[in-house]
Amino acid sequence: MNVVTNELNKLNMDIIALQETRWPGSGKQVTRDYEIYYSGTSDNRFYGGVGFAVKRKYLDNILKFEAIDERLCYLRLKGRFKNISMISMYAPTEESDDERKELFYTKLDNLFQRIPNYDCKFIIGDANAKIGKENRWKPIIGSESLHSTSNDNGLRLITFATAGDLCIASTTFPHKNIHKGTWLSPDGRTTNQIDHVLIDKRHRKVIEDVRTLRSAECGSDHYLVLFKVKQRISTSRREKHKVQKKICFEKLKESELLETLRTELNNQFNLLENINNENETIEQQWSTFKNVIKETTNNVLENSPIQREKKPWFDRECEESMEKRKDAKQKWLAGNID
Repeated sequence: MNVVTNELNKLNMDIIALQETRWPGSGKQVTRDYEIYYSGTSDNRFYGGVGFAVKRKYLDNILKFEAIDERLCYLRLKGRFKNISMISMYAPTEESDDERKELFYTKLDNLFQRIPNYDCKFIIGDANAKIGKENRWKPIIGSESLHSTSNDNGLRLITFATAGDLCIASTTFPHKNIHKGTWLSPDGRTTNQIDHVLIDKRHRKVIEDVRTLRSAECGSDHYLVLFKVKQRISTSRREKHKVQKKICFEKLKESELLETLRTELNNQFNLLENINNENETIEQQWSTFKNVIKETTNNVLENSPIQREKKPWFDRECEESMEKRKDAKQKWLAGNID
């Protein structure tokens, strides 16, 4: 996942819908630049999995994250003018049986119906759906799809979008074919546009563009799909957490330092004896005594931070290897432009 988040940070991505994370259960993973909220299988199988990667500066804007299963999850964010609701989806493949597909769309519809009406609504992810250019669906799908004819999954997605008053934004912006395809076959000969972005019609104009980023290296047979929106996320100032400190007692092994501490403590105790504290309660006297010990010990031994920076496993050598892989991929893609 460090490979993915490093690449996303280079591209200055704010929020990313993830599919095929292959993490069982649900929870949160923290990286240097993002927090990843994920939803996976309930039986510990390393299959499917969806989630969201959220840049750390937007964490205070998260209103809700809901894990459904290995195919669906939901994120709601506080927007500047309207709140933003997003669903990350991973639909069954075209070859899956009808029962599995119908179950997926039933769950998707149930989740979608629970989104507050006035939110800006997005459904993003791997729909495994080829959207065609059928004229009767043009108000929903536009005319910029990579494919001419919709497959079964494509028709199911169009039907869902029609019923939910959504449009499929990923097939409405003009681009070269190489910037429309989202999946590349293992032999490198076939490109399909099966990952999609849907938005409710009320807010369709907030999307400025949808296209594929072939240059992004995320270790997947899917390309990264970028969509730009005008909708602003309300940013808030996050308080900086104070780094707690602790006394470095290891230094007491030094006999000279130990003797210094003894001397300083004796001096402070002598001063306390000369102070008239008859009017203080036992608790107040104990608090004074305790503070003298802490402050004197801190001054002598010097504080050291509790939080020490850990050396990440994803080091410079890993980054160089990924850069070489990325360069090789770019050269290969340059020779396979159709």
